[in-house]
Amino acid sequence: MVSVNQNTNPVKVHKVPTAVGNLELLFDADGKRWTPVASLCNLIGFPLHLLASKMESRFWEAQRFPGQGLCLPVAKLPEFMKSIRIGMVLNSHRTQRDWVQAHAFDILSKFQPPVEAPRLIEEEPEAPVEIQKVVYPEPVVTSSELIHVTKAQFGGQEANAVNGRDLHAFLEVGKHFSTWMPEQIESFGFIEHTDYERIDIAPQNRVAICGAKTEYLISISMAKELAMVQRTAKGKQARLYFIECERRASAPVAVLNTFRVPTNLREALHLAAELEDKRMELACKVEEQTATISLLEPKANGLDIIATTAEGAHTLTESAKILQQAPRKFIKELERCGWIYRTNGNNAAYQDKIHQGLMEHKYVTVQHTDGPVQNIAQPLITPKGLTKLAAMFGQAS
Repeated sequence: MVSVNQNTNPVKVHKVPTAVGNLELLFDADGKRWTPVASLCNLIGFPLHLLASKMESRFWEAQRFPGQGLCLPVAKLPEFMKSIRIGMVLNSHRTQRDWVQAHAFDILSKFQPPVEAPRLIEEEPEAPVEIQKVVYPEPVVTSSELIHVTKAQFGGQEANAVNGRDLHAFLEVGKHFSTWMPEQIESFGFIEHTDYERIDIAPQNRVAICGAKTEYLISISMAKELAMVQRTAKGKQARLYFIECERRASAPVAVLNTFRVPTNLREALHLAAELEDKRMELACKVEEQTATISLLEPKANGLDIIATTAEGAHTLTESAKILQQAPRKFIKELERCGWIYRTNGNNAAYQDKIHQGLMEHKYVTVQHTDGPVQNIAQPLITPKGLTKLAAMFGQAS
């Protein structure tokens, strides 16, 4: 049975934009995330009553919210989408279903609701915008496994291989896998039992709408070519990853082939000299790295001190002293960088800096000599803001 949420507190509903349309996200009174089944059906183009029938299982922990209908916990979304992968979704909507299965959980779990912060000052000038050239970094192959590599038989010979569907998902190709892979094989002349092995998998239940699913195990060489022809950053990253996989696979063989056992005194002395040269080279690198660490350590320690000892928020003058800056020059620099601005003769913090947790406002009561009492918003810098400013002033010095 599906439980009904009896909490009288209203849930907050957000429309989260995705690559295939908007997906609704609910926050209950405890902050738990839910997604309405109706919204999920609209996104993947599937009748609501068929998915709702699967929700009767207690395993999915579904609940009904007033005005929202049946809702699924976001934490259960990956398993639920995986459970309907075979035979439950029409062919014409596979692309949406596959996209939701691969990306919706990350998007919904990382979504941050907008902060409804009160405006402290009615009119706020626009912060100065610094136009910077965006430089996209080159793809970097890390030690983590981007795409799972396994062993497969190609024409009786064992070699490293990857699942074609995994490669298709990583490359983020627009076409559906069942269309894309046969097109690539035909266009570039890949040979079965040499470059790839085709595997037909029958449906696992009798009510399957879709027919047999076809999987492809492809060699690393074929995977490199498919990644290269994409001409995208993802394609380049995948190609470098496969090159690194081949290098690591052949490294032990290369070491064995290049190692030689000395057969006489002359060869033994020559080998000893080579090893000594390599030892000296490594010692020089260690010395250089030690010198670099000794230069960076004081700045790192300074940032640690700010982050751990500067409890609470500080006024602009106090912050200048902590950062060892002249107060007037420090305040001018904050104005130039878009942290504060002047209004009615007083300093005020920009709202984006408050939302980022770098600054905050504190109301101070001022008694004027002529009698009136006035509440003034005083800008304060948080420990997080001090840490960022310390890095900024450290780069400028």
